[in-house]
Amino acid sequence: MIKKGEWYIKESSAYHQPAEQITDAFFQETTRIKLNMDIINRVDVFFPIIHGTFGEDGTLQGILKFLGKPFVGPDLLASAVCMDKEGANLRIPAEIDEKTAADIQQTAIRAYQTTCCEGMARVDFFLRDNNTFVLNEINTLPGFTEISMYPKLFEYTGITYSDLITKLIDLSIERYEENK
Repeated sequence: MIKKGEWYIKESSAYHQPAEQITDAFFQETTRIKLNMDIINRVDVFFPIIHGTFGEDGTLQGILKFLGKPFVGPDLLASAVCMDKEGANLRIPAEIDEKTAADIQQTAIRAYQTTCCEGMARVDFFLRDNNTFVLNEINTLPGFTEISMYPKLFEYTGITYSDLITKLIDLSIERYEENK
């Protein structure tokens, strides 16, 4: 989906391109579709990985909720609350002591729960030289290509990219069934 609200289907796996590399040729090789309920009803689970305004600010999540469709990731409220973004460099694994790691994990869990996040989010921190830390952001729609940090974090713990996608879809269906 592009910002003008038009939806496109592409038959190949060329979706995994940096935004700056997508040209008019990308859209010439796609088929523009008219969004209607017949198309929406054919989708089992939506996986909204549209960054920026309308994609990760709760707008798309609200539309999907209104339509009664299951979707991966946090709900409207968490997406809207966590929209403010700042960049940071990540190192996997972080070079910190066990106590600091445990403190950061507990803070991340509390922040995730406080903002009503569900399904997926990446909680980022800044680490100071004295091993104190500051919560930087809760990214409710982290990058999701195979080379993005979010799947790499799971890969480090032994969860493959494919297994992560399957788990997120399963969680979204569970949430949908619970909220019917």
